[in-house]
Amino acid sequence: MAGLLATKPRVINVAALAEEALWQELELTPKPGLVDKNNNGSHRDMDHALFVRSIRPSRRGLRALTTRGVSLPCVPIASSSPCCAPSASPANRPCCAQPTG
Repeated sequence: MAGLLATKPRVINVAALAEEALWQELELTPKPGLVDKNNNGSHRDMDHALFVRSIRPSRRGLRALTTRGVSLPCVPIASSSPCCAPSASPANRPCCAQPTG
């Protein structure tokens, strides 16, 4: 019997999703005060054409950041948080997950 879809791990290309989000952000018009197809909004240092030219070169950095992030171990959000107190039940200590990797 095959496992449930929800239990199968999926590889998520975070860098590609971030790039797609940049394209969607750029194409959304109108955006009062922000760069869009019609104007620069309040930005003197950015316009639509520059935004377009900046997305593709960002790919390399986005890939590097996501690769580095995936390689880091999982660590507690805040070890001094009350939810991390030894007396707190494990179900109430989501920020204290054991490091992985």
